[in-house]
Amino acid sequence: MVEHVVVVARPAAEVAFHPVVSDLVNLCYFRSDSDQPWTRVGNSDPSYHPGFRLADADSFHGQFYEEMGGILHQKLLHRFPGAAAGHVVERYSGIWGITPDYQPILDRLTYAPGLYCAVGFSGHGYKLSPVIGDLMSRWILAGEAPEPEVLNLFRWSRFAENEPIKAPLSYSRAVGLR
Repeated sequence: MVEHVVVVARPAAEVAFHPVVSDLVNLCYFRSDSDQPWTRVGNSDPSYHPGFRLADADSFHGQFYEEMGGILHQKLLHRFPGAAAGHVVERYSGIWGITPDYQPILDRLTYAPGLYCAVGFSGHGYKLSPVIGDLMSRWILAGEAPEPEVLNLFRWSRFAENEPIKAPLSYSRAVGLR
């Protein structure tokens, strides 16, 4: 999946650092850079995702869809009208590693001895890496899952079994994202 980000320079009156915002109404997110007066805007609307699906990761060459850039900029302006005095500094895209239910796969693949997976975090892998690294290393070293009741939820076979992870409570417009 190709994900897009638009970087907007905040105007002088709006330069202050701001927290990360996950806008569940407009289905986007914003974060400010700590060393620049910039705000980065990304998409959280799953209705756009099918249009940016890649047949093969090797077919990604930095494609940026201009329409998506305009949509993201408008979402920022809707939430932060003061940003209208700013300007777009940069636009870029990257591969977003997601699974069909937007939840990671944490599993040992029995058909390939010694292959363990901790993939599909949709951008959260870096934040979760300390606990996931600890969990996976204990599993690999011990040869058995340290918390099988937890890890079973994230098994690879859930897709073949048509048992995707579903949140008990979810914001309806965000579909499977939250």
